[in-house]
Amino acid sequence: MSQHNIVNLTRDFIRNQRTTSSLGRLRRIQLNVERIIRIVRGITAGNLQENIKLLRLKLKCSRNFVFLTIYLLKGLRSINGGWTKIERLWRRDGDNTFMSVLTLSR
Repeated sequence: MSQHNIVNLTRDFIRNQRTTSSLGRLRRIQLNVERIIRIVRGITAGNLQENIKLLRLKLKCSRNFVFLTIYLLKGLRSINGGWTKIERLWRRDGDNTFMSVLTLSR
């Protein structure tokens, strides 16, 4: 899977708070989302600008989307990881791979 696909599915997850895809893809996306949540959770007034630059680099997006990301993900529970979970849904016809959904585990 290309880096472009990972970024697009990560953005889709941030916008919709859930993403449906194959299990292998979602495992790679889950790592990215957890990293982004860790960055957002560590934002303070002193390091806001450098974290905005870092998020823009990781998500390849505009400044407005970064502010949306911060707004949506800042209110998560204060735990050390485990913010997302993958649930298997069904097996896809044709290649018999698991279709799954990545959601926030609030």
